[in-house]
Amino acid sequence: AGSLALAAGISINTIDTTTEAVIVHSGTSSKPLTAAKVELKATAENSRITGVGGGIAVGVSLMKKPDSKGSASTLAAGASYVFNEINQDVYAKATETFWESVGPVIVHATSATDIHSLAIAGAVAVATGSKTSNKAFAGAGAVTVSTIRGEVSSRVADSTIATTAAGGVVEVVANDKRAITADAGGVAIAIAQGSDSKASNTSVAIGAAIAFNTLEDCVVAATVTDSTINAADAVTVTATSELDVDALSLAGALAAAVSGGKGGTALAGAGAYSRNVIGLTLESSSRRTEHAGKSLLVSSVNTATVDAETYGVSIAVATASDKGAGFSLSVGVSLAKNEIDVSQSSFTEDCVVTTTDGAIAIRAENKSFIDAVSVAASIAAAYSESDGPAALSGGGAEAKNRIGGTTNAYAARSTLKSASNVTITATNKLSEINASVVAASISAALS
Repeated sequence: AGSLALAAGISINTIDTTTEAVIVHSGTSSKPLTAAKVELKATAENSRITGVGGGIAVGVSLMKKPDSKGSASTLAAGASYVFNEINQDVYAKATETFWESVGPVIVHATSATDIHSLAIAGAVAVATGSKTSNKAFAGAGAVTVSTIRGEVSSRVADSTIATTAAGGVVEVVANDKRAITADAGGVAIAIAQGSDSKASNTSVAIGAAIAFNTLEDCVVAATVTDSTINAADAVTVTATSELDVDALSLAGALAAAVSGGKGGTALAGAGAYSRNVIGLTLESSSRRTEHAGKSLLVSSVNTATVDAETYGVSIAVATASDKGAGFSLSVGVSLAKNEIDVSQSSFTEDCVVTTTDGAIAIRAENKSFIDAVSVAASIAAAYSESDGPAALSGGGAEAKNRIGGTTNAYAARSTLKSASNVTITATNKLSEINASVVAASISAALS
C-alpha cells in the first residue's frame, strides 16, 4: 500500500499607483492668483493588501492484514507562497506659481499603506504495516515576501507665495505611514509504525518557514526651492515618516518511528528564517529661498520599528521493542537578519529668513528600534530493548541586527534674522536593539 498527498497554496498581489496634485504656471508676478485660501493636497491613505496562502497535505497508508508481506509508504508535501508588493507614489507640487491668499496656503502630500501576509504549510504522513518495512515522508514549506516602496513628496519650486491676514500660514508638509505584518508557518509530521518483529521503519519530517519583508526605496520629502514666501503667520516645512515591520516565522517537524524490533530511524529537521529591511530617505528643506513670516519651522521626524520572531522546533523519536535498534536525528535552526538604515536631514541652504514674532527652528528627530527573537529547539529520543539505540540532536540560532544611517540638521550659507530664538537640533531619540537568541538541544537514548 502507498499514498501520495500534495498541496500548494499561492497568492500573488500587487498594487502600483501614482497620486498627484499639481499646479504649474499659475498666475504671474503682475497678476497673481488671488484667493481666500489655497489648498493643494495629494492623498492616498487606503492602500492595503491582505494575502493568505495555505497548503496542507495528509497522506496515510495502512496495512492491516496479519500475513501481509508488503510495505506501506506515504509521502505528504505541503507548500505555501505569498507575494505582496505595493508601489505607491504621492506628489503635491506647486511650480512656477504666483499666489496671493488672504488665508492659509496648504501644500500637503499624505500616504498610508500596509500589507498583511499569512503563509501556512502543513504535511502529515502516516505509514503502518507488518513483516516488512514502512516509510513515511512529510515536508512542509511556507514563504512570504512583502515589499513596499515609493515616494511621498510635497514640493514648492520657482514660486512666489504671499498671505495677507491673520491665520495666513504657509504649510509644505509630507506625511507617510507604511507597515508590513507577515506570518509564515511550516509544520511537518511523519509517523512510521510496524508491529511485527521483522518490521523496519523510516520516518522523515522537514518543516521550513521563510519571511522576507522590505520597506525599500522609501522617500519622504517636503521642500521649498528657488522661491519667495511672505506669510502673515507661520511658515512650516515638515516631513514625517512612520515605518513598521512585524514578522513571525515558525517551522516545526516531528518524526516518529515505532518498530516491533530490528527497526526504527526517525529524522526531523526544522528551519526558520526571517529577513526584514527598512531603507528610508527623509528630507525637509529650503534652498535658495527668501522666507518672511511670524516664525519658520523646518522639521523631519522618523519612527522606524522592526519586530521579528523566528522559531525552529524539531522532534525525532525512534523506538524498537524487541531485538532491534532505534535511531533518531533531530536538527532545529532559526536565523534572523534585521536592518534599519535611515538618511535624514532638515536644513536651509542659501536662504534669507526673517521672522517678525517667533523663532527659527530647524529640527531632525530620529527613532529606530529593533526587537528580535530567534529560538531553535531540537529533541531526539531513541529506545531499544536490546541493541544500543542512538539519538542525535542539534540546534542553532542566530540574529543579526543593524541600525545605521544619518540624522542631520543645519543651515548653510543662509541669513537668519529671528525675532526670537534660532534653534538647530539633530536628535537621535532612540536607537535600540533588543535581541534574544536561544538554542536548545536535548538527546536521550535508552535501552
